[in-house]
Amino acid sequence: MNIQATSTSSSGGAKKRRSTENGLVHIFGAGALADMDRLCMNELFSDVSFLVEDELLPAHRLILATRCEHFRKMFYGGTAESKKRQIRLYVPLKSFKVILGYFYSGKLTVDTLDVDAIFEVHGLSNFFGLHELESALATHLNESLSVGNVCSILNNAIQVNHAQLTMNCLQFMDKIATVLVQHDSFLLLSKESLEALLPRNTFAEDELNIFQALHNWSRHNQSVDIKSLVSLVRLPLIAVKDLVGAVRKSGIVASETILEAIDKAIESCNLPYRASVRLGLDVANGASRLLVTMNEMVLSLSCCCIINTIFACSLGSTLVLKYSYDMEVSCNMKHWVAVGKLIFPSHATTMRIRFTPMPVRFIRISQPDRRRKDILKEVFLTATLDSNMNGVIPK
Repeated sequence: MNIQATSTSSSGGAKKRRSTENGLVHIFGAGALADMDRLCMNELFSDVSFLVEDELLPAHRLILATRCEHFRKMFYGGTAESKKRQIRLYVPLKSFKVILGYFYSGKLTVDTLDVDAIFEVHGLSNFFGLHELESALATHLNESLSVGNVCSILNNAIQVNHAQLTMNCLQFMDKIATVLVQHDSFLLLSKESLEALLPRNTFAEDELNIFQALHNWSRHNQSVDIKSLVSLVRLPLIAVKDLVGAVRKSGIVASETILEAIDKAIESCNLPYRASVRLGLDVANGASRLLVTMNEMVLSLSCCCIINTIFACSLGSTLVLKYSYDMEVSCNMKHWVAVGKLIFPSHATTMRIRFTPMPVRFIRISQPDRRRKDILKEVFLTATLDSNMNGVIPK
């Protein structure tokens, strides 16, 4: 990928026409840039050299000072370096060559750079005050996120305290959680990256799979204390048979902790479920009808999702419109939360119930009057997360 960067130097195609007050002007930008590019690390007309690691790199004061405020101050700001013919820089050689190429050509080729090298160039861009280059590199990293590189990018983003890139990585990981916990790249995550990822309510993967991924990670990172990371796993969400089986046999969770998790799973009605965020999408589309009786219907979503809106529609039966219905949601079909009462307005066939965003796996609609005949088959439901509503979406 070539990132074309604008600058104060001439740029443009091989030949462009532009009308001005003085008439038509021909612009030969590509040729000028090519000539400049040939001067990069070239002894021709060089009046300064940089000693980087063990290599001497020729350069041109005027060009660097024109392109970069840092070098303008170095060469023409009365500093000690302004009188030196040779200047030592303590920067990575490969990355500094990339920066020099950008100064002379206005281009940055990143296809040959791995993630670590891109972050080195990004760090030098920040050091030299090259903000357009910083922005272009961050954009490139965001656009190239994949299951194979997102762990490495997150490690680097956290290390350099790049908040926006860190958040973009975490949100991307939320979307690929199922694949990520089984991918070899998961083993490359730093402890700091795991501390940012595992607490997320929206990292919606089966908790046993998360635990097993972390256990596997610990075997490949044996020098890291695993205790604080294990505490981020939501053990009460793991089935009891797996707690006393796979989790206990791993040896990284104390027996007392496992017993506490079992007690909490049995007693608590407010477990810390993880859930997907699918803003604006109908997560009830394709949902299974687990139960349809005379007075009750239960929908099972494909996975636990954060929603705040349920839309009900009568499919034509006027009998549906005569009654009120209780609407409840749950993540485990044991503990149900009432989110509203469904009462169709006069002559209307649709009704919307809104509530605080919460994780939901099952939706239950019931008609309390058990004397009435089976009419819930005539009710169609959609479930969405509406960003226009008030309420904090869990992270």
